[in-house]
Amino acid sequence: MTPASPIPPTTMTGRRRPLAVGLGLAGMYLVAAVATLVMSDRPFRPLFDGLAPPLPYRWVNPPKEMARDNVAPVGAGREVPLGPDGSPFVNVTPDDGQLILLLEEKAVAPLSPYTAIAVAVTPVDVFTLGPLPPAMTPQSNAYQVQVTYQPSGPPVIDYQGGTSAIALVAAGASDALLFSQDGQSWDQRKTTPLGSGHGLETPFAGPGYYVVTDIDDAAGGGGTSPVVVGLILLLPPLVVGGLVLRGRRARAEAEAAAAATRRAQRRPGGRKSKRRRR
Repeated sequence: MTPASPIPPTTMTGRRRPLAVGLGLAGMYLVAAVATLVMSDRPFRPLFDGLAPPLPYRWVNPPKEMARDNVAPVGAGREVPLGPDGSPFVNVTPDDGQLILLLEEKAVAPLSPYTAIAVAVTPVDVFTLGPLPPAMTPQSNAYQVQVTYQPSGPPVIDYQGGTSAIALVAAGASDALLFSQDGQSWDQRKTTPLGSGHGLETPFAGPGYYVVTDIDDAAGGGGTSPVVVGLILLLPPLVVGGLVLRGRRARAEAEAAAAATRRAQRRPGGRKSKRRRR
């Protein structure tokens, strides 16, 4: 019986090459995703976050590099009637969409002789207020929220929080949303991200000032370790290099197997060695 022909090494290597390339690309994408997550604390979809850039942020006091093209932000306000049980549901959102304020039904209690409340939000230069906590940089305007009884009544003092909420869009990556009742001392609020863009939302804390900030990692914000960053940068060449070495090892093993088969065919005892002289 004729021995089976060995599979040519080039064929085996050719079959492995597409797999190696595919694994290499998948490994590099995974590394990019992890790097995005670690370095920016953002959802790791670096290739599929959309192509449309966000609208330019509108500053009261823009950074120097943005001053030329800056458009002034706008405020908003509404007056709503008070019923026997208090205020109705209220939604106050400026036309530029940089803030959303939602007050639940009965958030403001009735107060005789007033028949309505006025809710107003006004963008403010945060640098005209009390200093922010150390290592925090504003990523939005400060917004003053005022709620007053009408007509010509006092500010609302008693307020029912419940499910009322406020959300602020930010110019860049945002880590914290701060609240100040008097514009001088700030408290950090518990927040959730505002959709897939920059910005944060929080339960409404009442009339006062709100601003979104980021936290400087270099000042103790828990930045990424240099060792972790180094490993992330080294991982792509290590992945690709490992796949190349595996391919070479497989090709060497296939060539060695083919050589062993050829030697076995030439050993004494084969078809030629069985011939005898008559």
